[in-house]
Amino acid sequence: MGTKVLLNNYRQLISEQQIQYPNDIQRAINYIHTYCFDEKLNINLLKEVCKINRKCFSARFKRFTNRYPKEYILHHRIEAGKILLRETDESITLVAIELGFRSNSSFCKAFSNVTALSPSEWRSRNKS
Repeated sequence: MGTKVLLNNYRQLISEQQIQYPNDIQRAINYIHTYCFDEKLNINLLKEVCKINRKCFSARFKRFTNRYPKEYILHHRIEAGKILLRETDESITLVAIELGFRSNSSFCKAFSNVTALSPSEWRSRNKS
């Protein structure tokens, strides 16, 4: 399967979550699930698009999801990255770009921080 199909499948999977949140948090989550792999996705854009003008948005988001918005986005990018690394032979650089990371090095650093393995090490241990 290609990377686009795998990412669309992942988006659909995370969008099917049945947890109900307050409207502002739900709008933010829906937006994240739709644009999770867009390089331009950041907290300021999220607050602007979702019409959230609260200084305490990040803390409120964490209260309901157990993650700050940035952590929530990163979690989904890394989980999708694991799928791409396991299911495709695409280069690490292409995987990083597909996931919305600005560079290969930022992806590798984030991935290593979460998994304690580099993307290539993780791939070699988990390739299907």
